[in-house]
Amino acid sequence: MFQVVFFYLFISSAVFVYGIGLNKIFVFSKKPTDTIYFLLKEILTIFLSLCICWPMTKYILVPNELTELYPFFSFFFIYIISLIITEFSVRFLKKNVTGFSFSYCVLLLAINEGITFGNALLISLACLLSFFVMLPIIYAVRWKTKSSLQYISFKDGAMVFLCIAAILFILFAVNVSWLNIEVL
Repeated sequence: MFQVVFFYLFISSAVFVYGIGLNKIFVFSKKPTDTIYFLLKEILTIFLSLCICWPMTKYILVPNELTELYPFFSFFFIYIISLIITEFSVRFLKKNVTGFSFSYCVLLLAINEGITFGNALLISLACLLSFFVMLPIIYAVRWKTKSSLQYISFKDGAMVFLCIAAILFILFAVNVSWLNIEVL
């Protein structure tokens, strides 16, 4: 259990490796006001969609050899669930937290790589955690680039992407075979 969470939180991070949620990270790193509502909406959306899509894929689509249709059904169910949760949050909480692309990509990743339902649930929660672990880092990078006048010709987004690439190289440098003596 800990290995799965650690793997999808740091080693195969949804933000770094798959690029899931980069657009939301840029939005929330500028103005992190509705982050808690986004977190609650995404947890609820992913959990409910996983509860519907996992059994449907495992017990209906796989035995009938229709596994290529699961992205369509996942899209359909997550869109409806996300729409219901968004309408609820707008009407009762007065918060507009729209968008379902992040939760859809996390759901596809969890269904693709999860062996059991619990494993898929852990993968989706680790992907959400990787998003929120990355958020303060990107916020700090954005704050540092705004306070620094040295890179005034660079746009803010380009500098953040360069910093993400540098962090990515630092994290995955130990995975290069020429750095491991045991491989040689």
